[in-house]
Amino acid sequence: MSFTAHYTTLLSRVEAAAKDALECEVAQEVKDIMKEQTGYQVYSYDASPMAMATRRVDDGGLGDQRNMRSDVQGDGAGTYTLTVENTAPFQFPMGGGTALSDVVEKGLKAYNQPYPRPFVAATQTQAVSSGRAYQALKNGLRRKGL
Repeated sequence: MSFTAHYTTLLSRVEAAAKDALECEVAQEVKDIMKEQTGYQVYSYDASPMAMATRRVDDGGLGDQRNMRSDVQGDGAGTYTLTVENTAPFQFPMGGGTALSDVVEKGLKAYNQPYPRPFVAATQTQAVSSGRAYQALKNGLRRKGL
């Protein structure tokens, strides 16, 4: 086998391992960080007693990882993007097509939100600046034998 064939095979193996690590270890780490950030950014303020009693937090709310969807997309040139979206539904169904995460993130006044609580941006910042996403990627590559 020629050098070019070996290089192409290795590159394909690394690319597949990186995509798998993004889908598994990195996505899970980002979800863990998002759960932490909802605690810091979203659920840390005191609300009315009724609101406090009905908060879902990690049981159907924004901190519930079952409501966090991840997706990895490639551009065909070896670059992959991991997206983690919080799809928690409103506690009481509302119309208008606005997502609960958008209401909390932006503090939309029409929904009686006290102020913006940007947990999504904080999740991204923490994932990168702490090195946790990078470490998760390394762990995933190790798991794949790289």
